Amino acid sequence: MNLNLLSRSERDLHERALQAAHLFAHAERSLLATIDEVDHSSFFRKLGFPSCYAYCREALKLSENVAGVLINIVRKSKKVPELKARVLEGKITISNAGRISSIITPENKHEWLKKAEELPKAKLEKEIAKVYPRAAVRERVSHISEKRLKLEMGVEEEVMALFRRAQDIQSSREKKAVSLEETLKAALETYLEKHDPLEKAKRQKKTEEKKTEEKETDDIPAHILHAVHRRDQAQCRGENPDGSRCPQRRWLEVHHVKARKDGGPHTLENLLTLCGFHHRQVHTLPGQGKKGVPMH
Repeated sequence: MNLNLLSRSERDLHERALQAAHLFAHAERSLLATIDEVDHSSFFRKLGFPSCYAYCREALKLSENVAGVLINIVRKSKKVPELKARVLEGKITISNAGRISSIITPENKHEWLKKAEELPKAKLEKEIAKVYPRAAVRERVSHISEKRLKLEMGVEEEVMALFRRAQDIQSSREKKAVSLEETLKAALETYLEKHDPLEKAKRQKKTEEKKTEEKETDDIPAHILHAVHRRDQAQCRGENPDGSRCPQRRWLEVHHVKARKDGGPHTLENLLTLCGFHHRQVHTLPGQGKKGVPMH
């Protein structure tokens, strides 16, 4: 770095920038040491804060990310004291210490302390991803507009398969292609409806109110509908021109082979799972039901 290329005012600005960076790094280390003392004393409970994290966020006005990183380092340092020591010595940055805090142990500490000292952010993250893919993507939520958030997280392939299956089911229910966000919203609403005590209480009240005004319906009984789904594996039974079974798992409907208006019953033998296309085809070709469209 050739400072002779700079004017006097530019060199002064450079010196101020260096000094500010030094003070910033010192302030970070000082804050870490202080948070360690705060976490140990737990005085924040006397102030009405349920946790050290809440104290950092509300009293100290630290961001979610900064508060989380500092507390993770403090907590992990109870098992690996060298982690905090290297940070306070200025050998490891706060950011790199935060990255290894979830994976460092007394057994592997020498390897990861060395990497955190020597490697820049990108290379350290790559090394972590090789051995601990779960830690490669840090869960975080951040605002992208006043009422919209960005959610980042990593998931196993098995979880993603469940997500996609739920997306197929919700698309069938709404008769349109739903997004992952819409699928997540529907899944969470269903979960809360089943497990949230408040929702259970609301549901119980509605059930009691309905008992007095219950009316007969022509809905397919739930146990019959479940039997149809098990038999057809939630997949259209229609047959493609090449003789293969229709692969559609979205926009599914239950078809009565013998129509209800003709006395067709709600029985497993009289019901078929069809996609919207094959269901319409059944009703437009001569001879309804299995005779109208080839069934797999």
